[in-house]
Amino acid sequence: MSRDINLIIMSDKYFVATRETLEISEDLFPFTASGIQDLCDHLYQLPQADLKAEAEGLQLDFKLWMVAHFVLAPSQVKFLNGIDESTVAFMAMSCSLAMEHRLPILLDKIVNEKGDEDPPFKNLKVISTLTSSHGGVNTTGLVGDVTIRIRYEH
Repeated sequence: MSRDINLIIMSDKYFVATRETLEISEDLFPFTASGIQDLCDHLYQLPQADLKAEAEGLQLDFKLWMVAHFVLAPSQVKFLNGIDESTVAFMAMSCSLAMEHRLPILLDKIVNEKGDEDPPFKNLKVISTLTSSHGGVNTTGLVGDVTIRIRYEH
């Protein structure tokens, strides 16, 4: 189950607030292609048990995990809160599986050329090429990647 997230910025620290908790998050990454790559590089250096815990946290509450790991503007948090539950569930499952298996998670985001803080429409598409196999010689495992594509439409 996903919750709406409120982001409070105080003294250059980002606070993640839900109804149940208030957690201070440091070492946030920019929500850019390179920021996602840097976060994956950081997480993929963790021992497998720690990486699995991160992947499970992402799967359990995708929105909270995003706010706890990325610097997001208030308009981005608003957009995140507005994503339908089916898309959130698919994104969470895909990204969690990719993360647990140290596979690429990519952001393909076209910068908002008009500079609108809140453009009329953002189009979000989650593209997964994940393929799982079991059995045979050297064929067991998960391969592929996940791409989150964001476009601005006016």
